[in-house]
Amino acid sequence: MEVGSNYDLDISQLYYTEDNIYRYLANFNTIYTDSGRSALKLLNRLIPCGKILLPSYICESVIHSYDGFEIDFYQITGDLDIDVNDLMNKLDETVKVLYIMNYFGKVKKELSDILVERRKELGFVIIEDTTHSILTRACTIGDYCICSIRKWFPIADGGILYTKEDISMLKENICNRGGVFPSLDAMLLKHMYLKYHVDCNELYREMFYSVEKNFDKQNGIYFISEFSKKLLKCFSIGEIMCKRKENYLFLKEKLSNLGIAPICFEENMIPFTLPFYIKERDIFRNKLIENKIYCAVHWPITNVHLRKNEIALDISKKIISFPIDQRYNESHMQYIYDIVKKCCIYS
Repeated sequence: MEVGSNYDLDISQLYYTEDNIYRYLANFNTIYTDSGRSALKLLNRLIPCGKILLPSYICESVIHSYDGFEIDFYQITGDLDIDVNDLMNKLDETVKVLYIMNYFGKVKKELSDILVERRKELGFVIIEDTTHSILTRACTIGDYCICSIRKWFPIADGGILYTKEDISMLKENICNRGGVFPSLDAMLLKHMYLKYHVDCNELYREMFYSVEKNFDKQNGIYFISEFSKKLLKCFSIGEIMCKRKENYLFLKEKLSNLGIAPICFEENMIPFTLPFYIKERDIFRNKLIENKIYCAVHWPITNVHLRKNEIALDISKKIISFPIDQRYNESHMQYIYDIVKKCCIYS
């Protein structure tokens, strides 16, 4: 059994459903790009340049997206909540943009009213990153929302910029890549490996790695590929929500027997992964890899300013995430639990 890492694609299981992402976001004006990074670059052509506040724990690619801005960071707590006092102290008339992140599917409503009032006073723009939370709630208070949807669905590429405002004028800044996105081949090969045991494990892993490196180097802004656009009509949002929540709750209950508790949890959230802290994270992760359980780390910190932030650095060194997405069922979650129990280094 193998759990985690990039999606595979089984085209024999695809079927059209009206309960798709297009209907889910029907009340927004949307632009589908090849990645969340392209969506951020596109939005930069619209938002005011100047001072931007970013959370102290964030993907490095987001930081790089604002190279032309004056960047300051507000504090994130160990529970992955906003340090309200720190944020309020930094929100002043010099701030043009506030970037907020809803970590791992948890949406904090308590802060919304405060930020709405402060936005009225100061006039800053709120960008809401829903990459982890889009199925919990499409939007809370963001003027603009950004999501890397290729993290949710087995598609070759995909990101979304969405808002209540008219953003159609931005489309003239986007290129059509043409052809099929390279990671499609890797997804099909992975399925051949998992289902038919074709000896292509190293090949598809190298291909996925190459795709991510190309995203890092990419300067242009591209539309989502036509194939991925069509694929998005074949995934039921309701089924995905249900399966993710089932897997999460089952694994959460099992792990509680070992004293392991998720960092973020709310009853009504649709989870992105099941994240928790562990002291010997890298040793633990390698043990899991030996048993073909591939857990993500969100995110390594390389930014020189954030490496001085003790809380962010501590989060980055200890956090790990179990995959609980719609590819899996109760037997996969039981397998994760059995291996974790056997590792005996999870405390």
